[in-house]
Amino acid sequence: MTIALLAAVIGCRSTGEEAAIRQAIDEIAESISRKDSRGIVSYLSPEFLDKNGRDRRAIRQFMIVQFLRNKDIAVFITRVEIRVSGQTAIAQLQVGLTGMSGLIPERGEYYLANLGWRKEKNKWLLHRLDWEPVLFKRDQAG
Repeated sequence: MTIALLAAVIGCRSTGEEAAIRQAIDEIAESISRKDSRGIVSYLSPEFLDKNGRDRRAIRQFMIVQFLRNKDIAVFITRVEIRVSGQTAIAQLQVGLTGMSGLIPERGEYYLANLGWRKEKNKWLLHRLDWEPVLFKRDQAG
């Protein structure tokens, strides 16, 4: 899954920049929940690529398919770490995504996501997105 997207401010020096990135992450998550592909794409750099090589246009198409597939999409973000270095930043977060057509989620995944940000024209834009599924192991003793 690609989004993604996106809670703990680290350090004092870059708090304003970290807060701006955190807000962008929250707005991306809200756009996913609202099924607003334009809202998502508005935070993607013109040079955006995800780990599968998808650019802005391909991501928008991918999201539209996901929106049609799922009546409702929920995004749950946990543990966010942001490191700012000048005009670039890395955000690492854990994110859960569920898709459903009724009251009970039919699909769900939990990911560790790495988001590469770049400040362009005074706005933080997502430049790179990489993720890996978090696998939960069952207790072998039970």
